[in-house]
Amino acid sequence: MGRELLEGLLAARSGGEDSTAIARALDCTGAMSLHQGDYLAARGYFEQSLALFQQMSAPLGQVMALEGFASYWCAVKNHVRGKAVRRFCCPAGWAGCAATAFRGSAAEAVAGGV
Repeated sequence: MGRELLEGLLAARSGGEDSTAIARALDCTGAMSLHQGDYLAARGYFEQSLALFQQMSAPLGQVMALEGFASYWCAVKNHVRGKAVRRFCCPAGWAGCAATAFRGSAAEAVAGGV
């Protein structure tokens, strides 16, 4: 029910909404899709979320979206890529993530070139 609600709200966007709220909603919808086993939809939501966070130059938002990608890769049994994305965006782990500057290219991390 939560995923369907978020998908409905995202589909009804008019363009004047808060970009941060939209990016977070996309990330949450991706997480819900992932937990429901809809991996293709999850990846799409994470991609959209990451793109918005990149447009806003929001490093912590990019880290959040990349964490979604890491979970996606692990869910589709590519643990090596999932762990590489996690190390790329949070080299100190989640405990030190807020204090760690985002580094490198998010596109490179998603593509697996980390």
